[in-house]
Order: sequence, then structure tokens, then C-alpha cells
Amino acid sequence: VGDALLVGTPGLPHTVWPAGRFGARKLGNVNNSLQATCVEQLLVHLKNRDRLPRDKDLRIIFLGFGNGACCLAKFASRHLTERAQALADVKSSTVAMILVNAYFSANGLKKKAKTLHRVLASAVKAERVMAIESMHLSPEFINEHGREKVCK
Repeated sequence: VGDALLVGTPGLPHTVWPAGRFGARKLGNVNNSLQATCVEQLLVHLKNRDRLPRDKDLRIIFLGFGNGACCLAKFASRHLTERAQALADVKSSTVAMILVNAYFSANGLKKKAKTLHRVLASAVKAERVMAIESMHLSPEFINEHGREKVCK
């Protein structure tokens, strides 16, 4: 039992773009970097106004779905690092980051999608398993734990 903070990043439904000099033009491209910065600024804002719990046993679980997972991955890589001190207490309380159903990079996404479609349409189960496995698990993880155990 605990509190939940639901965040809708810019570009999602119900986004209101302010008019004037701080409007959408000033924001630039709506991408994972912008969205990660928005999450970081929101958490810093809440922290500065004592709106985040100060419980020493606080456990934070970040959960990102779809494109939100990409944004959250970018947020973690930029704002929950050793060098990023603005959210050091949030980092120390973070116990999990769950990223559901997302690609971490758009590089080669079209090629990956075409390959996945081709492979999933084929009748060879081993090929399907390898394609799905390569999209979800790193080669290091597979080598460390063994392909047989990972693909059970």
C-alpha cells in the first residue's frame, strides 16, 4: 500500500501547449530527451516543495508502458546516475524500473519490425524464439544465464 504519482509526458492525450514565448516552439522536438527532462523537473519541483515522502523506508518503483518506457529509460540514464545529484534521494530509494512493451532505440526499428514480421510469419519455432529473445534480452544476459534456461 502506498502512493502513486501518475505522469503523462508532453505529447500524450490532454497535453495543453501553452501560448506565447514558452509555447510548443520553445519546447522543440517532443522526444524521449524532452520527456525525460519533464519527469526530472516534475520530481525536483515536488521535492523542493516537500511533496515527496521523506520516509527512510521509501521504496520507489517506476513503471513505464509503451513509449513511456522509452522515456523512463532515458530518464534513468540521465537523471538517476551517480553524477546527477538533483534526485540523489530518489535514486537511493528506487528499487525497480519496470519497462513494458517498448523499444529502447529507434535505430533500426523499421528493420527490426520487418524481421520480426517475417520471422513470426514463418513456421520455424526456433527462429521465432530467437527473434523475440533478441528484442527483449541482451546477449550478455543470455550468455550469463544460458539460452536453455532463458528460453524455458
